[in-house]
Amino acid sequence: MDIEKMTLKVQEALNLAQQTAVKMNHQQVDTEHLMYAMLTQDDGLIPRLIDKMGINSNAITKEVYDYLDRQPKVLGESAGASSVYATRRLEEVLLKSEDIQKKMGDSFISVEHIFLAFLKGDYPSTSILKKHGITEKAFLEALKSVRGSQRVGTNDPEGTYDALKKYGRDLTEEARGNKLDPVIGRDEEIRRVIRILSRK
Repeated sequence: MDIEKMTLKVQEALNLAQQTAVKMNHQQVDTEHLMYAMLTQDDGLIPRLIDKMGINSNAITKEVYDYLDRQPKVLGESAGASSVYATRRLEEVLLKSEDIQKKMGDSFISVEHIFLAFLKGDYPSTSILKKHGITEKAFLEALKSVRGSQRVGTNDPEGTYDALKKYGRDLTEEARGNKLDPVIGRDEEIRRVIRILSRK
């Protein structure tokens, strides 16, 4: 599997998964290390999508961490980053995510492809996700609302998803929630704005 065909967030998640395995004194990097890494990534897409589905991503993160904490630990001189290896299950998830990426017509493997591979598989994380009501259909709907019709054509597409919500304000929504200052009684300000906007 070519690491150059993975987005920066996937590379970061794989690195974080390895660091988590080393920190927890695990001898192997497993699927749950990767799931935990994707759930705890700074400005990560997966927690945003889970929250968009109306599900508490922190509860899922805690359950995945608790699962990892119950796994056997290796202590001593053999423990460390050089002795950690990837499990077959992790390789399987990455291969499935590559297939999903191709089916979706994307150029790079992104975190959403890996998450879908988890949902299509049978892993400990999958049962945690399903217990919280995360289905493939619900995830794809949340992804579509954030991603729209964009394709993963660069190695950093996650930064472009939902850009309006990230960098803009929905004034209509704020007006509905009475969060804007009232316009009534501001005739002078309104005239000034109209004069400025009508200049050539």
